[in-house]
Amino acid sequence: MCVVAFLYWVADAGIAAWLNDIQAIYVFPGVYYPKVTLLILITLATVTAYGLGLGHDMSTGIVRQARQGKSLGSRIASYRQARSVKTRFRWKEPLPFKYLDPSYRPLTYRRIVIRLLLISTMITGLIWVSHFVSQGLVFTYHLLLVPLASTVMIALFVMLPLILIDRTPAELTMNLRGIERKIYDGTKTQVEVWLWAEIADCVLADTVIHEQKLRILKIVLTSVERVILGSSTKLQQEQLQHFFERIGKTLTIKATVEP
Repeated sequence: MCVVAFLYWVADAGIAAWLNDIQAIYVFPGVYYPKVTLLILITLATVTAYGLGLGHDMSTGIVRQARQGKSLGSRIASYRQARSVKTRFRWKEPLPFKYLDPSYRPLTYRRIVIRLLLISTMITGLIWVSHFVSQGLVFTYHLLLVPLASTVMIALFVMLPLILIDRTPAELTMNLRGIERKIYDGTKTQVEVWLWAEIADCVLADTVIHEQKLRILKIVLTSVERVILGSSTKLQQEQLQHFFERIGKTLTIKATVEP
């Protein structure tokens, strides 16, 4: 009895009750549909969850910048300076370089299936609960289509965009101000900017990542920190050397280095 009473309270209390009244007064002639209320509540919950995730990502980025000894204002100024200059070189970093980031978790098929099943099961359970609360313990055959429909919708509108983003390589830009890397990771985009004043040395060499031979651009900062960037075969060595001479930096060419 307690469980049944709680489900009735969830279906007709708080925001749900207000949405029911809105439907009965302004949308439908004197009636409301719990499934519409449930859909609206799921949408609001999703938007709230993404907002909390965005806030968490922003706060984490601010903390990381503070630990590096740079204020948020200086990072924003560096980014604007790098973007204000006409691009000289732009390329996409090969995907294997994502694995060099210790915080990167690839979206494997197992994780995709687990997420899909969990979200689909949750939505199916909510719709079934809403149906049984509003219609009583009456089972209809159209409820059997709910798991299939929810799985297809989640696959198309949630998992497919995440898969495409996970397979999107980072974008690198090199101009007269510095080097910029834009990384796509799930629902967030991370932008890193290194000004030439912060760069002490650059090395262009080949390396092997996951049994694949790739070219890297290794930069050494004035803080002795090293950053590995993926280069592109479209970048000609002579053009890069001429560009580095113009900005007053040295580009060291090596055969092979460790990533």
